[in-house]
Amino acid sequence: MSLSNALLTRLQQELDKLRAQINQLAITDDNFNDWFDATLFHPSAQSPLDYANEIERNIARLRTSHQRSDQVWLADRLSQQMNALSRALYYFGGKPSG
Repeated sequence: MSLSNALLTRLQQELDKLRAQINQLAITDDNFNDWFDATLFHPSAQSPLDYANEIERNIARLRTSHQRSDQVWLADRLSQQMNALSRALYYFGGKPSG
């Protein structure tokens, strides 16, 4: 699977929108306690920005990955993570990031 720059740019733009929502909503760490499935994000993630940072690291990994199996896994993971964070932010009063 060849990754286009357009796809990677789009992922980064969506993440930037999620970060803007996090900053706008000023959600506390306590609000996100036990919000996500334990397998979706690294257990050390506590704050909304931690989740966004993990997504950003996965985008960087996807950008540099040359193994098709890794690319497929990372793309699926990013989709799940971004959808989950987007739903959580919507719940806390954010606008959909579409």
